[in-house]
Amino acid sequence: MFCFVAVEQRKHTSMHLFRKDLRLHDNPTLCACLEGSGTFYPVYILDTAAARQGQISANRWNFLLESLRDLDSQLARLGSHLFVVRGRDMEVLPKLLSEWEVTRLSYESDGEPFGAQRDAVVRHIAEEAGVEVLSKTSHTLYEPGQIIHGNQGNIPMLFKEFVRVVEENMLGVPNPVKEVDRRLVGCCVTPVAVDHQAKYGIPELRELGVKDMRCVTSAALWRGGEQEALRRLILLEQEVSYVKRHCNVENILNVGIIVSEL
Repeated sequence: MFCFVAVEQRKHTSMHLFRKDLRLHDNPTLCACLEGSGTFYPVYILDTAAARQGQISANRWNFLLESLRDLDSQLARLGSHLFVVRGRDMEVLPKLLSEWEVTRLSYESDGEPFGAQRDAVVRHIAEEAGVEVLSKTSHTLYEPGQIIHGNQGNIPMLFKEFVRVVEENMLGVPNPVKEVDRRLVGCCVTPVAVDHQAKYGIPELRELGVKDMRCVTSAALWRGGEQEALRRLILLEQEVSYVKRHCNVENILNVGIIVSEL
């Protein structure tokens, strides 16, 4: 395995907070975090105590855990591992930054009101500790504020309005970034102790308050994880290609029927 960046340049101890971006493909914030890093902590914070008291269905928890296992498996192939940290993010984050001597923190920007407020608090905590913060938009194609600003402060309510704003403001489509690979992760060290599984392993459903596994009823239909999502995307591309090859203009109205029969 070859490292293409000089050792003296890779100075950061970096932590990436995974949230909705449980993927290695087209993840600009994660890529930026890894560049110039010598130590790397991939982290997902999960408040298991709140989960046990909540009303989230077993199917949703199962989907999340499958997604986390898939992410951990992909990281393991690159020589790293996912750290699932139990607790409330605002309480555990300062401790992690201090304990691991983190110098760079990254997370995907969240455009929703609650997420934006949380991001502001996380940024404040990190900057107060002297930690560099990286955050990029990738959950949506464009930064939401960019679209609202281009529409004179109004939120587009229809798709055609959204398209108009993009065209009038000449907003180009962002290019996807390359998949995170050994070139990036291989030059970093992820400190994995012998008790990693006990302290930071992916929880079982019982830890989240699911007492009866029979409550998980959708596992066969909806599997979680980036690899499953990519499989479905490839299948969708094949279906669209089939429709384009076999349907003329008059038959396009029957696309739904044709695709459902594949």
